[in-house]
Amino acid sequence: MGVFYDSVSLPGDQRRAVLTALERWLAHRGFELHDGPALFDLDPVWDRGVFLRTNGKWTVVCYSEHEEQKRVLHELGTLEAPLLSLWLWDSEVWGWDVLDGGRFAGTFSSDPDFYVSHPDISIGRQNRPHGTAETLASRFGLDATTGAAIGRLGNLADNEQAFAELCRLLDLEGANAGYGELEHGTVPEPDGWRTEHLVFVHRTAVDPLEVDLHQARITRWSPGPGGTIEAVTGTVEIQPAVLQELERTRRKRWLMLSLLKPIGAVARAGKQCQEWLGRIFTSGGRGGAMSTGFRIEGRKLINDRHGCRIEIPAEAEPVVVSARPASVFAFRLGGVEVTCTARRLSKVEEILRRPGGSKVERDDKTETVDGLPTRHVVIRLAERGGGGRLVLDVVQTPRAFYVFVCRVPSEIDPAVYDAVRETVTGFRLS
Repeated sequence: MGVFYDSVSLPGDQRRAVLTALERWLAHRGFELHDGPALFDLDPVWDRGVFLRTNGKWTVVCYSEHEEQKRVLHELGTLEAPLLSLWLWDSEVWGWDVLDGGRFAGTFSSDPDFYVSHPDISIGRQNRPHGTAETLASRFGLDATTGAAIGRLGNLADNEQAFAELCRLLDLEGANAGYGELEHGTVPEPDGWRTEHLVFVHRTAVDPLEVDLHQARITRWSPGPGGTIEAVTGTVEIQPAVLQELERTRRKRWLMLSLLKPIGAVARAGKQCQEWLGRIFTSGGRGGAMSTGFRIEGRKLINDRHGCRIEIPAEAEPVVVSARPASVFAFRLGGVEVTCTARRLSKVEEILRRPGGSKVERDDKTETVDGLPTRHVVIRLAERGGGGRLVLDVVQTPRAFYVFVCRVPSEIDPAVYDAVRETVTGFRLS
C-alpha cells in the first residue's frame, strides 16, 4: 500500500486567522482547544487534531478526520484568501484543487479518469473546471518558469516523486505529508518550517474523578466476528508498516471501502494488535527513521512530553518508537521488547482485559519507588494463539495510566523478568 496525504494551504502566514476559524467551528461542535501537550492518541469520537505548518510564505493545515475535510475547506474559505488543497492517494494518483471565494477555480488529477477529492462533483463541470499550471500561477503569483515546470510533472512515472516536486516548486514542502505521518514522526521537518500540533477535546470527554487501579477487575475479552485470538495477543507477525497503513486507511475508509472488504478481518486484527502493543513501531518510515518520543541520558530514558523517566539496565538498549503522543518508552532486553504507552484514566477497563482462552497467572498490586499505584499482571496465552505469556505492568499517575507490555516465551528468563520489573518499579515523574 502507498501513502495518503491531504492538506489545505493558504498563501502567507495566516496562523492566527486559521486557528481562530478552526476554534470557532470546532467550539460550535463542542470541541475545545486542549491546553498543554497532547498525551494520548486521538479518540475518533472525543478528539480532533490539527497540524499547523508555516514558513512565512504559506500556512498548511493537516486535519485528523478526512471525512470532515469539506467542512474545513468551507471554514477556511471565509478568510478571503484562495485555498490550495493538495492530495496524494495511495501513491497512485495525485492532484490539487484551488478554491477561491468558496468556489472551485480549478481541479487537477494526474489520472483524469480517477479523481479522489470531492468525488461527488465531476471535474469539468461548470462549477468545477479543469485546472492547469496557469490556474496556480494566476492565484498564487507563480512565475512562468515555475508554471512550466509544474505543467511537466504529469510526465513523471513516480507519483510520490511528482507530488514532492510539486510541493517543492510551490515552496510548499510542508504539504508533502499527511496528518498520520506527522503524528507518527515519519517525515522530517523541512528547512524553514515550523510545525504545531493542536488537539481539540470535546467538552463532555471528562476522565473519572476517582480511579482505583488496585480495585479494577481483569475481564475476559474475546474478538468479534473476523477477529482472532492471535491478533489480540500480538502473536501474529504483522509488519509495523502494515499497521501504520491500516491506521491511515481508517481516515480514508470512504475511498478504500471496496478494497477493505476482502481484508476486513486483517484490518480489525491490525487494530487490535496495535491496541495491545501500545501502537509502538520499531522500524523507520518513509523519509528516514522515526523519531523517538524520548531522549536518552546514559541509562535514563526521559520523556519530556509526559514528564516521566525510567532507568534501563546496562545490558538493555533503547529502541526507536513512534512519535505519536501516547508512545512513551521502548527498550529491548534479552530478546524481549518492552513498550510503554499512555492511556486515559477512563480506559482502565480496556487496559485490564485478557484474551479469550488465556489465564491470569499473576496479579500483584504494588507501588513504584515514588508511591504510585502499580499493577503487575502475567497472562498465559492460549496455545492456539501461539502460547507464551503477556506481561503487563500498569502505573497510575494523576493524569494517565502508563502501560508497559511485552510478550515473552513460555519459559521466562528469571534474570530478564526481574530486570524488567525493576525498570518498571523505578518509573518516576519528573
